Amino acid sequence: MSRSLRDARSRGTRKLPHGGVRAFTLVELMVALTGGLIFSVFVFMLTRDVSRFFRNETGLSDATTALLAGYQRLRADVQRAGFLASPNFAKDIGRCPARTPTTGAVNTTNISGGTWATYDLLRDLAIARLDAGATTSTWLTANGLAPDELTLYGNYTTADQYPVRSYSGQNIYLDPNSEELARAGYDSSGTGSAAAAVLQRIFAAGTILRVVSADTGEEQYTIVTAAAAATAGAPILTIPATTLVAKSSTTSCGIRGLGADLLVNPVNIIRYRLGSLSDNAAFAALYGGTGGSAGADAAWPRLDLLREELNPNSALDPLSQEIVAEFAVDFRVGVQVTNATTGALETYPEGNANLNRFLGQSTVAPATEANNGPQLIRALQPRLAIRSRVPDRQGSIAGGLYRVPLTTGSGGTAASDYARVRTLQSFIATRNTRNRVWN
Repeated sequence: MSRSLRDARSRGTRKLPHGGVRAFTLVELMVALTGGLIFSVFVFMLTRDVSRFFRNETGLSDATTALLAGYQRLRADVQRAGFLASPNFAKDIGRCPARTPTTGAVNTTNISGGTWATYDLLRDLAIARLDAGATTSTWLTANGLAPDELTLYGNYTTADQYPVRSYSGQNIYLDPNSEELARAGYDSSGTGSAAAAVLQRIFAAGTILRVVSADTGEEQYTIVTAAAAATAGAPILTIPATTLVAKSSTTSCGIRGLGADLLVNPVNIIRYRLGSLSDNAAFAALYGGTGGSAGADAAWPRLDLLREELNPNSALDPLSQEIVAEFAVDFRVGVQVTNATTGALETYPEGNANLNRFLGQSTVAPATEANNGPQLIRALQPRLAIRSRVPDRQGSIAGGLYRVPLTTGSGGTAASDYARVRTLQSFIATRNTRNRVWN
């Protein structure tokens, strides 16, 4: 027998005292196998826990990323609030017709009654409005949550004001050769359909139109009902009848002559709220439900932070909708304002009873009382909370919004599971009204 073969046969043997050899006993083999099994179980448990940890941390990381992205979008919109728009439509001394400067009384023209009653959101035009606790549901109530709805007004479409060539009745004729239209891609030598598409992108039907006299600084507001160009050289904005004031012997302000000194720009109404677009076919892919047996993810309560551009007529559908951050659980807003008497800054946190003095509706006191109103807002303080997509605990932590319970889907063994929450809050300065004079 070769030496290598003898060596191979002797590896599983042991020499006896009298010089013979024997194999391992059954007890020794069982001990070795048991030890190996115990080590394998330990490795499996360690791998399982590590895998679960990384899976949970990945979910929390996704929630943090969604929170940061959504909050940055919110921050950008808050910073643009009031841009090329009135900080308080109801009390703006620069609006035609204006309020009484000495008493500060609200000018009810174009606020209530007549055709203007249709455009109820135009009457509320301001740097910001707040509907506290507007979002409700059984799940929110059970967890002591009542998210706000924040509405912002400003020019979110463009940075330009567009010169007017003339005004007549329900038609505003823009200057087709202006630098502003050229920067927007308007080709005055092109076809009418291409030119109309540019106009409709800037002045979408249903948006507010701000009309400013370059000579006097007077502002008026109306609604764009249509934007067209019969030829590329004839850009026309159509507005409702009798919505603009013309200067006459009986009016102290208004459009003079043909209106060649006018400048116009769109004003958008942007609303942030918690809600669901699960009934919108365009977003169906986001609401399929993939967690747990039979899709428990679809059964867990879900809200998202929505950004909507509203029609000035609140009875109509939003002009556009998008999901800014998925799996939102709370959205509250505080405010920092200037005291109209002392000039000092005052801060009112979310839920404070004084918020309605500065963010309330334009037709309801106390927002319309003296020394109150959104024109005094200097910063907003939004707080946004986002949860992880799936739960990772069977309990919560008392004393804060650290975790929220989620009802399990069919087949679940626990009454509720808990998902972790990430929250972000900061002051966001509103600078677009700092040079406006109120007296």
